[in-house]
Amino acid sequence: MIRLFLIALATTGIVDLAEGWDYASTAPRGTPPGVEASWREEVEQSAERDWWYRILLPATFPADSRLVFRSYAGTFEVFVDAERIYSFHDPAASGRLRMHVAPLPARSAGRVLFFRFPGGSERTLPLLGGSPSVAYPGQVPEALVRAVITPLHEDLRDIVIGAILAIIGIASIAVSRLRRRANGGALLWFGIFALLYGARLLVDSYLPLLVFGRSRLQIDFIESWITYSISIPGWMVARKLLGDGWKSTLRWQVWAFTIFAPAAILADIVRGEPSSLESVNNVLVVIGGVIILINLAQPRARQAPGLRVVLFGSAVFMGSALMNNLASLGVLPIRSVDETMGFLAFVAALNYAAVREFLRGERERVALEGELSTARDIQRSLLPTQMPDVPGLSFAARYDPASAVAGDLYDFVAVDGAHVGVVVADVAGHGVPAALIASMVKVAVSSHVRLANDPPSLLRELNATLLRDVRRNFVTATYLWLDMEQRTVSVSNAGHAPPVLVRGQEILELGPHGVLLGRFAIASYGAATEPLLTGDRIAAWTDGIVEARNRRGEPFGEEQLHELLRRGASPDAIVDAVHTWREGETDDADDLTIVIVAVGFVD
Repeated sequence: MIRLFLIALATTGIVDLAEGWDYASTAPRGTPPGVEASWREEVEQSAERDWWYRILLPATFPADSRLVFRSYAGTFEVFVDAERIYSFHDPAASGRLRMHVAPLPARSAGRVLFFRFPGGSERTLPLLGGSPSVAYPGQVPEALVRAVITPLHEDLRDIVIGAILAIIGIASIAVSRLRRRANGGALLWFGIFALLYGARLLVDSYLPLLVFGRSRLQIDFIESWITYSISIPGWMVARKLLGDGWKSTLRWQVWAFTIFAPAAILADIVRGEPSSLESVNNVLVVIGGVIILINLAQPRARQAPGLRVVLFGSAVFMGSALMNNLASLGVLPIRSVDETMGFLAFVAALNYAAVREFLRGERERVALEGELSTARDIQRSLLPTQMPDVPGLSFAARYDPASAVAGDLYDFVAVDGAHVGVVVADVAGHGVPAALIASMVKVAVSSHVRLANDPPSLLRELNATLLRDVRRNFVTATYLWLDMEQRTVSVSNAGHAPPVLVRGQEILELGPHGVLLGRFAIASYGAATEPLLTGDRIAAWTDGIVEARNRRGEPFGEEQLHELLRRGASPDAIVDAVHTWREGETDDADDLTIVIVAVGFVD
């Protein structure tokens, strides 16, 4: 009593009734129970029985004081000893935080204050929103302000930590999405995990009730569903860092959470009760925590610096989480402990490991991009730097790789001022492996320049070279020998689309079909020769031109290509038309190469 009186003096007329509460559960009744009710500090709630709160009022306070409190209940009564001083009944207010002010009768000091909450569905909800207070005359406005502000002060730590975790989560998700093809999986799942945990802390605070005015039941449903779902990203982080784990335990644990979460949410909806499967969730979390600790204790995990940090953070968090879940299951005879600080240690450890993994992936990506840039420069240096100078012929080409380096190739074999060879080749696939083989083709062509005037022999030598040095890939190619003394073109093909000769509106395919290069030990290639007339145009291309598809899956096709060639389109115009046809679709894009030779007058 003396302590409460001193508190009253210190707070200038407002006494918080924070300590000394007892609780009892009784059959429905209209007056406060006595000692027969077995008053205790904790009582099991029951939907069929009344729930009573009691506390001894301060020994002294002025007459005309008021009781100021907040409640989620739609129906309740307030007594001082056996005298009912306040009653409230509004079913619409059930679950929504309401402010109440009740006058205290004269000579209430030193008497017992009772709250009665009748049996009903509200048993799953908190009934009082914080500690009631006795406000002296003239102090009611200040008491009302304190009743609103105090819960925010009490929840300030959780609100700040929740906001920080949510910001960290959003930032981690954003950073991981900046490099979708980099190793950002662990950082992405960590971001989702931190965001959900931060959201749960915010939802569990006074903030959503004050700001959004939602009912306590709605908030409890949201918190319950976050709790069911949060384990999925949490254990996905562990799986990204540790793999599937010992005997695929982490993979199976993630599947268990993924199946359980929607089932538990559906159970809450059907039953109309939040956390209806909380005990099952607790069991899964306990099992999952043990599984993480087992996998972190494996030799490989202990040797990784980042995972050693995660092991420490996990031990701190899992220790507090396991104690909470075991206490909820009744295994441990203790109250729940505050796991927030343990979780912060866990988040810091996960963040360290996830960021470390992400940065490692970024370093590898930067190094790879540097290597690809060098490879691209080398490959471009293998392409012709200038077109051949052959009287009566003009050359144009466009090379457009699908990636940093490509498997397409074109080259010229200039013999003298009246003769030139043109090779267009396409290595299966694209990227670095295809580019390496394309470089081999160029070197092989250069090494067999003595056969430049004999297309079938040149292709046979290329086939032998590739058959010896390339075992898991193949090459298609076409080779044209242009003889301006005879004004003819001779063509051999090796699994490649035949080049065409455009003469006015006529399209003529050049050269017989032949087998792929690098696949068959016995391969024969033929050739066909065609006279050249002034105004003729010869085009050779790789299959990326005609096989390019739009969003409807339709190929660009030879008909469109032939029509562009009839109109006299340049290689640049043709490749630009292909890009337009793709409509921005690049996932399955192939390399694009086309060479056009125009026949003109010879002085």
